[in-house]
Amino acid sequence: KGFLAAELLKQGFKVSCFDLSEETTRVLDAKFKLDPNYLGSFTPKEIAANHASFDAVLLIEVIEHMEDHARKVVLGDIYNLLKPGGIVIISTPNRENLGRELICNPLTKDVYHRWQHVYSWTGESLSSEVERHGFKTLSVIETDLKYEGLGGLWAVRGFLKKAKARLKG
Repeated sequence: KGFLAAELLKQGFKVSCFDLSEETTRVLDAKFKLDPNYLGSFTPKEIAANHASFDAVLLIEVIEHMEDHARKVVLGDIYNLLKPGGIVIISTPNRENLGRELICNPLTKDVYHRWQHVYSWTGESLSSEVERHGFKTLSVIETDLKYEGLGGLWAVRGFLKKAKARLKG
């Protein structure tokens, strides 16, 4: 929907968007067309034309949704989109317990993750994965945003909850 793009444009960055859907790219182009820093949106068909075009690529809350083959394609595409010395920034849930969010379709009895996550990442596993695709890890920041911005009491409550769970095994 372009929420991050809008924030980056407000900060004065030059921004291009990518989406699998041509319809989404048209919506984004219409939404941001008047901003001089908006470089347009593209779909997978248009990736080759953008070879070595970007200083940075952000992959935000996506990698946890991708099976191995899709991840290989996407990381390869990102590698090709970056200028020499460019960076990729990836965010994903950290150490997610996929079993906690399983739900069952009552009609088909299929069990799947509530948000269709298929992989849980740690800093180490994510670094290893991106390095297998030619990237060099510069930094990994593992954090738990669950209690961020909620004040000291919530942070303490969260810490105690985690400690209790660890003690239970």
